[in-house]
Amino acid sequence: MKIFFWIIEYIASFTEIAMCCVFCGIFLTNLTEEKSGGRKYLILAGSAVSALLIIVLNKIDIFSLFNSIIVFLMAFLLQMFIYRKRAGLCVALMLIYDVILVAFDFAIAYFTAFMIHVDVNYLLNHQSFSRVLCILLSKSLLVLTVATMSKLLRKSITFMKKYVAVMFAYSAFLLVSLFVMVGLNINNRNPKTELFLMVFFIISIVIELMVFYFVIKVGESYEQQQKTELIET
Repeated sequence: MKIFFWIIEYIASFTEIAMCCVFCGIFLTNLTEEKSGGRKYLILAGSAVSALLIIVLNKIDIFSLFNSIIVFLMAFLLQMFIYRKRAGLCVALMLIYDVILVAFDFAIAYFTAFMIHVDVNYLLNHQSFSRVLCILLSKSLLVLTVATMSKLLRKSITFMKKYVAVMFAYSAFLLVSLFVMVGLNINNRNPKTELFLMVFFIISIVIELMVFYFVIKVGESYEQQQKTELIET
């Protein structure tokens, strides 16, 4: 049974890294001159290797902030290897993706704990069929969200540096807040706050996507303004 649980963990880790590459690729592929066809194999290979390294980390501690930092750095290096440009924008995009990923994971974990009366700490730190259910739900939502964004955002998008900085700062703050709130709740168990946290995680995703949408629209407006000025001159 342990083997089954670790296979599920590997698939989950592979999905997270692959979706990170796809999410960043929505906005980074138009910044390079290369065609994106060959990148599919790099994404698959990079995600497979990264997932193995994540499993090694999870063998030590299945849920920790240290692991999350290492995985973030690993994913960042993979994005830079695949897309090769705009490190600042890449970090900002990864932070946005991580907020969505973490909020989905925590929201599903708290929802599952609330519905089947299981301790959240148990779901986050121990392999079980309840954890497998959480993984399947959260990764399905993640894939659906990224796939939808990939379909909707097909054209080139211009990101202004000051708004990239805003995305970076806000996403970093929200990501830290998510981990801090979960840590405090796990250390000081209070059933009354769990429903609030579940709602907070969902609201976090909505706000993050709204801020991101605003930045995209500002970039589109700026790009249109530049084209208009070129036509007039």
